[in-house]
Amino acid sequence: EAQVARALVAMAEEAFLASFAFSGAQRKRARLGAAQRIPLPQISAPSASSVRNEAGVVGNPVHMKILPGHATSKISMPEESDESPDPRQDSSQNRLGDLQLVLSYRKQRRASVDGFHMFLLSLADQHNGAFWALAACVLSVQVRDAVALAAVRALMLAAPAAASDIVVMSTEDLEKAIHSCNFYKTKASNLKRISIEILRLDGDVPREHERLVQLPGVGPKIA
Repeated sequence: EAQVARALVAMAEEAFLASFAFSGAQRKRARLGAAQRIPLPQISAPSASSVRNEAGVVGNPVHMKILPGHATSKISMPEESDESPDPRQDSSQNRLGDLQLVLSYRKQRRASVDGFHMFLLSLADQHNGAFWALAACVLSVQVRDAVALAAVRALMLAAPAAASDIVVMSTEDLEKAIHSCNFYKTKASNLKRISIEILRLDGDVPREHERLVQLPGVGPKIA
């Protein structure tokens, strides 16, 4: 019975330690190589006196109960502790530290979203720039930024007059221009319907959120 009790103690300790989890901020700091980490609680092994064979009760930090004559018939595991760190309650200082780590990392490495963002900014002073920004965002749904950027540039070459050209393009030609995007058939249909609506508005792309979400394929995030 003593050997069984010691084995159960080891199993319970392993389960107890596994109940502690890093918060989201801790995982981020560990992944980015931050020097400061929140330490895990230190758990000491139970002493020999904490195991009482005659009663079958193991002391703190884990409590197990062994019924007389049935050493392995029942184990009472500890409930999950409410003292585990909550990522939502992370301090503002830790959040600022996370932001500095992200900014430092982004200075050294470019992401595909950077190219897409710069493309959108470059459209600000261009003729039909608002339309092409909208078209690029529609194409970017569930597509990698680099793929969406290549697709919208191909479409700009195929339809230099923007909405006016897309309206008269055949469905096959429109789909061919953006075929690298996921759901290109649905997006081609949406772009044609958007173009019709934009021409109805004399070529002006709506700037109000409420009007943008009424366009085909334009959800709250794109708007």
